Amino acid sequence: MTDEKKIQLDKEAEALFAQLGGTESWLETRKDLVVADRLAQSLIEEQKRFDTVRVQLMQMTCLLSRYLGDEGFAHRRADEPRVFQSLAQVLGRLAKSAGHLGSVIIRYRGTPTDPDFPEKYDYEIVIGNTIVDAATMVL
Repeated sequence: MTDEKKIQLDKEAEALFAQLGGTESWLETRKDLVVADRLAQSLIEEQKRFDTVRVQLMQMTCLLSRYLGDEGFAHRRADEPRVFQSLAQVLGRLAKSAGHLGSVIIRYRGTPTDPDFPEKYDYEIVIGNTIVDAATMVL
């Protein structure tokens, strides 16, 4: 139960109040602020979710690059099961995240944003609407 008070104003006060926006205007502004606050909160929550997926993509990238790119890795057979298990766990967490079709795309882009970054290493990793590239990895 809410208590609403009716305010009685004379005609001059009503005209001034209407010119300044009136009580209805203040209530509408207050409602708009509540809606804006809810929207901002949901955007922050969405950003946190994307950050979690980005971190997992970066973990996957590091593990894959170690698995495929480290020449000495093949000679250290004891490391392989541990790295493979870590990779499987990261991929499992990515599979549980929402907003993708069940695949991770690794594609060559070839146009680095940093001029000092070699073009041959410019790849991006995509899952759903989340993209990780070399610029993201540096952050």
